[in-house]
Amino acid sequence: MEAYATADQVWAGGLIFARIAAILMLIPGFGEAYVPPRVRLSLALVISLALWPVVAGTLPALPSTVGGMAGWAIREVVVGVMIGLLLRTF
Repeated sequence: MEAYATADQVWAGGLIFARIAAILMLIPGFGEAYVPPRVRLSLALVISLALWPVVAGTLPALPSTVGGMAGWAIREVVVGVMIGLLLRTF
């Protein structure tokens, strides 16, 4: 039995990763210059994989257009940046 990721699963993982990576880029501690980008991206990937089973049911379905996909991806990155900036101000 071979396990392949469907487009919906990749879409859900990508949305989660976009928000988590944007947050980790800016939060204090992990967002500093002395933390290598590879470490931040690896941590974002691990957190995304851990959160995927929990939040996958609440994410939007895969849009039928590229513009819709780009819109959702940009929205997730902007929300992640805002959360990261909010945490940095505290």
